[in-house]
Formats: sequence, structure tokens, C-alpha cells
Amino acid sequence: MEMTMESVFIIAVSGLVAVMIIGTIGVSIFLIVKASQGGGGKKSKQADADETQLIQEIYHGLSKMEERVESLETLLMQSEKRRREGKKMSDFDKELGRE
Repeated sequence: MEMTMESVFIIAVSGLVAVMIIGTIGVSIFLIVKASQGGGGKKSKQADADETQLIQEIYHGLSKMEERVESLETLLMQSEKRRREGKKMSDFDKELGRE
């Protein structure tokens, strides 16, 4: 089975997203454990609020990245389909260096 440039790109991007998701889960677990070990003082409540905001920002960023990756995968699949069907190259195909 021959691996095309699109296949390698899709695998690489999917791997990157998987690593980021695993990292986010790890950070979330760490922050939850750290928050549960902390005291109930005013400083602890501020730290909890900061950690919650950080987790929400990470989640939002990963959601946006997932949408971008899905869009790229769609573009690559459409490009590959056009190439197989022998249709005219798009600007996207030309930028990828196709002939």
C-alpha cells in the first residue's frame, strides 16, 4: 500500500490532536488532584478560579483546533478524489505541488 502525502499529513495531524487531548486530560487530572489537596482559604479559591478558567480556555482551543483539522481532512480528501478522477487541479492542489 502506497502512502500518499495526504495520508501522511492526516496521520500526523491526527496524532498531534491525540497528543494534545491526552495532554489536556493529564493537566486536568493534575489540577483536580491539586485542587482537592489544597485548603479552603481565599487564596485557594482564587487559584481554583484561575485553574478552571485555564481548563476552559484549553478546552475551547482544542475544540477550535478539532474543527480546523476536520476542515483540512475534508479538503485533502476532496483533493485526492479529484486527482483520482482526473479533474482539473484546484489552487489547493497546486499549492501541494501536484502535477
